Amino acid sequence: MDFLYAVIFGFILQEVYTKVILDEQLHRLDKLARVLLVIGVFYLLMSDWIYARILTARNPLKGDYRRFFTELTIAFSGYGAAVEVTRGKIFFLVYIAVVLLLGGYWAHRTLAEYPESEDSRELRVIRWLQPVTALVGSVGWLTWYRSVGDLFSVRGAVFLITMGWVFDLVYDLATPIKPGITGGPGVRFIGKTWIEKLKKLLKIRG
Repeated sequence: MDFLYAVIFGFILQEVYTKVILDEQLHRLDKLARVLLVIGVFYLLMSDWIYARILTARNPLKGDYRRFFTELTIAFSGYGAAVEVTRGKIFFLVYIAVVLLLGGYWAHRTLAEYPESEDSRELRVIRWLQPVTALVGSVGWLTWYRSVGDLFSVRGAVFLITMGWVFDLVYDLATPIKPGITGGPGVRFIGKTWIEKLKKLLKIRG
């Protein structure tokens, strides 16, 4: 699985270089917007991969391997999202929603296999947060598309990346803080110390 993700990341970079960077018909701002959107997709895939690896290490695959095939589908859906971005197709949003929904299903299957897991709270958060994010995100994206217009602009790219950052923030606030590398990368630009302070301020347990 790790090798597959490495190959997919390589293909994404190749797509960006050949379909965006080298495209002389694209305006510089359009290129910037698409690169930013791909970075957003890459950010989503990378976070998903890291947390999945950490949780799988503590809750190994077993049973009928539905989690394994779910991870495969998530990886290819993430690649599909990146490819659609480089082509300037709004269909990439569907792929992102699929990644989030499948992530929630993956957490559900992990809980079914390990009902007494020490990561049960984190898995429950993933199980509800990712489908809710897919729903809220879809409404937000459609609202932006109808009211503002083109998502393939710098403003649209920043809007989508900001939504991803808010998702990470909610995730970190809702899950227990684990020290060191086992705690995952956490929300970008905010250290775990600040997350702890925010939790105390908001009176969030864990």
